[in-house]
Amino acid sequence: MVLQRIQTLWLLLATVTMVLTGIMPTAVADGQTLYVNEYPVLLTIDILVVIMTCLAIFTYRNLRLQKHLVLVSLCMTVVFAAACLFYGLNTDGCLQVRIMSAVFVLIAVISEIMAYRGIRRDQKRLRDSDRLWS
Repeated sequence: MVLQRIQTLWLLLATVTMVLTGIMPTAVADGQTLYVNEYPVLLTIDILVVIMTCLAIFTYRNLRLQKHLVLVSLCMTVVFAAACLFYGLNTDGCLQVRIMSAVFVLIAVISEIMAYRGIRRDQKRLRDSDRLWS
């Protein structure tokens, strides 16, 4: 049976957007631009999310593991967004979040959710085809 692997494209989109989030400025506070690489915690979470989504792309033969990796990377992406907001609010002065950075994190979250749904759909197809053969 040939499975439609749309979740690979969603995971690739999530990986690219998280890499771009790590490169681009995240926010501006008091005229100072905040980058992810200036904060070790943010950089670590960003790198871990990129690694997890890349691993999820290449574990397409093990749907259960792929599903768990996507779920963990989704949780880590939400933690990354919360940590960016936390570090931005701890600076003195007004925080102005860069729109592109926020949009990229939102795209990554949506992409990971869509990949998770695609994996669940593939698991259902496999269960249904196994039931037909037995």
